[in-house]
Amino acid sequence: MIRSSVSSLLEDVGDANARDPSSVRSSSDPPREGYVNEDELGSSLWLMCIGFALAVGVGTFLVFALIGGAWYRWGAFGALIFCSGLTLLVAWLYDRHTAKRRSPPP
Repeated sequence: MIRSSVSSLLEDVGDANARDPSSVRSSSDPPREGYVNEDELGSSLWLMCIGFALAVGVGTFLVFALIGGAWYRWGAFGALIFCSGLTLLVAWLYDRHTAKRRSPPP
């Protein structure tokens, strides 16, 4: 009874190869020629992920060291002025760079 219901289910799905054990590859079989395993992401992706994580970690450390140093030297208000000045400097540099790129050629 169970066997007939499974076979009818397979026929409904239309998967003829599921009943044929010779069509199933075991994991110990060598891959066919020209076979590309698309399940693996590759080493370059993982190296880029590790590099990105290290860059974020170093950048975070530097930002915290700058803000902590300003806080230690000048107190809370001085650190706020320092961070505001740093933000204004970055915004001015970015605006200057963007204006040069968007200006029409002479």
